[in-house]
Amino acid sequence: MKRTMILVSAFALLLAASDLFAAGSLTVATSPITFGLYDLFSPTDNTAGQGEVAVTYVAGPNPNPPINYTITISVSPNSGSINPRTMKQVPPTADALNYNVYTDANNRALAGLSMGGLEVMDSFMAYPDMFGYINVMSSGWFANNKAMYEAGDKRLGEIAPVLSKTVKYLIFTQGGPEDIAYANGKEMLKVFDKHNIKYEFSEMPGGHSWYVWRYDLMNFAQKAFK
Repeated sequence: MKRTMILVSAFALLLAASDLFAAGSLTVATSPITFGLYDLFSPTDNTAGQGEVAVTYVAGPNPNPPINYTITISVSPNSGSINPRTMKQVPPTADALNYNVYTDANNRALAGLSMGGLEVMDSFMAYPDMFGYINVMSSGWFANNKAMYEAGDKRLGEIAPVLSKTVKYLIFTQGGPEDIAYANGKEMLKVFDKHNIKYEFSEMPGGHSWYVWRYDLMNFAQKAFK
């Protein structure tokens, strides 16, 4: 109910800021409320929130008419898919900026850390001809995930010739043995070695932290697009 109290408190503060709040009464009624569950990595809601918070305010002595306000917790009209949540160009020229950009791999870089490093892996392995500069920081396939290794091994075998032609700089970085992703990352690189994919490896003390990643990004930025 903590979120409910925040909503009601915000409404009460709004009323307090007006002259209507003088010598009034405020009542709150709720139906059974659930806020639902939502997975950020899923395009759909796991469980839709539901319920209502009904607020009634009577200003001063009766017979002043009550002010009613209902907060409804439900599925947003844009829920259910990632696409409707993105900004739309309506009309076609609204909410849009045009840029002149290069679209070739020589002018495209990709970097990510931790779980973001796995996203980087997924991206350049799905589109091996689209990125010329790649930095995977503090990441690696999960060593106990046999299916992940089998799929990765198979895919690297397919794309190794493309990567050798397209990628100018591929680096894997870690925050030393104390990095929680260190063992996973080192084990994964054995598969890259198996397919003779060229890469650089760098590590420094600091663990799984921005202390390390800031250095990695600074180093990568100086190597990209050279």
